[in-house]
Amino acid sequence: MIKLKSWRWSRLDDPSALKRLWTHPQWIIPLVIVLLTLWLVTDKTLDLPKSTAWLCWWFAFALLIFAVILNICCADAYYEIKSGKKIIRKIYLYTSGFFSKKSETEMIILTKNEQIRTNILDYDFEEWDDFSSFLFSLADDKDWYYSSPVYEAELLGRPFSTTVYYQPERPKRIKILDGHGLSIFDADAFIINGIFIPPLAKKQITDAITEERVEPPQEYLIAKRGKKYTVYGLYFDKAPACLSLAIPTVIFKEGGQDVILKYHEETEYREIYRTHYSMKRSVNDVFVELSYHHGIGGTVKKFNEETGKLDLIYKGYFHAIDFDSGAILGDKGFEYVPE
Repeated sequence: MIKLKSWRWSRLDDPSALKRLWTHPQWIIPLVIVLLTLWLVTDKTLDLPKSTAWLCWWFAFALLIFAVILNICCADAYYEIKSGKKIIRKIYLYTSGFFSKKSETEMIILTKNEQIRTNILDYDFEEWDDFSSFLFSLADDKDWYYSSPVYEAELLGRPFSTTVYYQPERPKRIKILDGHGLSIFDADAFIINGIFIPPLAKKQITDAITEERVEPPQEYLIAKRGKKYTVYGLYFDKAPACLSLAIPTVIFKEGGQDVILKYHEETEYREIYRTHYSMKRSVNDVFVELSYHHGIGGTVKKFNEETGKLDLIYKGYFHAIDFDSGAILGDKGFEYVPE
């Protein structure tokens, strides 16, 4: 439905807007109504008073004129970037129409003093409690851009996860949607998939800065700078947010190795265990490690949250292994199947 809030009289002298009369023929239905009305009021079988007939005809004709102007002056979609109740900028979207070979959308971003006009391929509008934002990608580009109360059209890059973006030419930098704006981090490496928080640790997650208890995030992000790790929580169920977290134990996969990090207030995160070669793809508190030089075999260990150590479950040859779950068949009928 075309929104009347997107009405702009300036579209009447815009050549691209006038093309909508044949690319967006919504005015055809009112035209049919006008022709039908004209036929009815001129048909002698109705025997309408002349004044009534003329009133009906003018009403139908006015409807046609309104439909034509509405088609030209209104956008196919309209959004407002707000901060609280204040409108910061307005976004108008005009589709290419029924008969266009290219499925493009023309976007116009208006502020009090400026106008951005370009074609876009895809977009996403988000509205939160106290602000709204608009993300879009250009017609011939994989990169996404961000418009919010803070940014008019900020380059984000390519999606890395739900709220994380990167630019291929700068692989050591990411941008994260965070409230009205962005958090920008530089690091040697970033890990966002393959992160496991043990049950007890998941109940003790705090904000690393305020030390207040927080809910588990929707996604975890680990940034590695040299030998130092920082764990972030990414929230996007209510509004985008990025918090530096203090978590007692974090288990994650780095390359072909599984790593356990322990949080200490003075030293922050400290690495307490790293496999030489992990034999399973999934990440949890069980570690299946290849450690035999001759034959396929190694150890199966489980992290004990109460003691902070690893309990040895099995050491020997592996006669069968499920690389996804970590299930093992070993010597003397040993069988380990993760819960």
